[in-house]
Amino acid sequence: MSYLLLAGFALFGPAQAIQALALTWFFSVLNPGIAPDSSFGAIGRLAVLASAVVSVFIRSRSINSFSKTTLFLSVFFIAHSLIISLIPDVSILKVVSWTLSIMTLLTAWSLLDNDEWGKLSREMYRGILSLVLASIPLLGHPIGYLNNGTGFQGVLNQPQAFGMTVAILGALSGGQMFRHSQPSWLSIGLFMTCLILVVLSEARTAGLSLFLGLGLAALTITFLTRCSWRSVLPGVLSKRFVFTVLSSLIVSLFMGSALVDRIDSYLVKHAQTSGILDAYNTSRGMLIDAMLSNIEENPLGGIGFGIASEPYFMRVTRDPFFDFPVSAPIEKGVLPIAVFEEVGLVGFLFVTVWIIALVRVVAWGGVVALAASYTALIMNMGEAVLFSAGGMGMLLLIVLSWAVSSQKHLKGLRV
Repeated sequence: MSYLLLAGFALFGPAQAIQALALTWFFSVLNPGIAPDSSFGAIGRLAVLASAVVSVFIRSRSINSFSKTTLFLSVFFIAHSLIISLIPDVSILKVVSWTLSIMTLLTAWSLLDNDEWGKLSREMYRGILSLVLASIPLLGHPIGYLNNGTGFQGVLNQPQAFGMTVAILGALSGGQMFRHSQPSWLSIGLFMTCLILVVLSEARTAGLSLFLGLGLAALTITFLTRCSWRSVLPGVLSKRFVFTVLSSLIVSLFMGSALVDRIDSYLVKHAQTSGILDAYNTSRGMLIDAMLSNIEENPLGGIGFGIASEPYFMRVTRDPFFDFPVSAPIEKGVLPIAVFEEVGLVGFLFVTVWIIALVRVVAWGGVVALAASYTALIMNMGEAVLFSAGGMGMLLLIVLSWAVSSQKHLKGLRV
């Protein structure tokens, strides 16, 4: 019933379409200790997506240049799926689902006027913030650690999902510190809270993505926009920012070895390894080895978009009436290698060009949009979900499409 209501709600306009897709993400990652998984979930998400597509494109008259670039990439994916994929119908399902999702989101954000865009941006931000705040009471409850007993997952279904969500919130809050000449204490407090929660989640990919995303945004925005750093990063020299950095350093010095041990424990988690690279190899090594083996065998053509490294062991859920595939989850840890494995060398080059185009467009939307985008993209070095329209992939698509639209509105996101 919830999915059917969302499908109807999406028809009311582009803002409602974005909100409906955001809620399908929330339903798909909700903690099973709070609400059980829906057996209608896979088909329900497709129903909401179909309504969102109709709602947005009956109101659209044109598409922007980045949307055209995205559409070109999608056409390549479909042609590749028809000619090369080992399981063509599964690849086509995933390409069509991703294309409709990203094109709908890009178009929906572009249809909003400045006031509507600002209002929806704040609502989406506060929606993520609400999920994080609602999770904090579960810090002392078993439901908050339901997945593995140690990593905090809050109201979401996995520590990785919670960590990635918090990292997005942290990137937005951190970007706010850079963006304003007098950053608010609320932004600073939220950022520090996000750091703590990411560590508690034990999601290393999320933590590294947050730090690297903010760092890269600060380092590259002046180069990408050719603007002075004082105009795009006024908060870096603010008294509040400097005070926060110095206070954190002093606290770190007092904590000494205890802090070092906690960070080391976070980076290597529970693996018996000697460092972060060994820990990364332990957690992702088997996935990488399987992908590299397929690349060796099919360097030019690949094995097919969205196809598992061992295709014939994929769990494909099909519609009982028409036998269409509606769900085929896979796990791949490193996006660049996964792309090379699935669509070959030519596809890898096309995706690289698309990501570069994305970053160049987003940079003109300001440091907040760029920090959130870098964070979302870097997450795919540990959880390859950028080209998935389900689960965490949907949240990343919403964030990236919002960031692209920031170029038009140039307001950034205010708390």
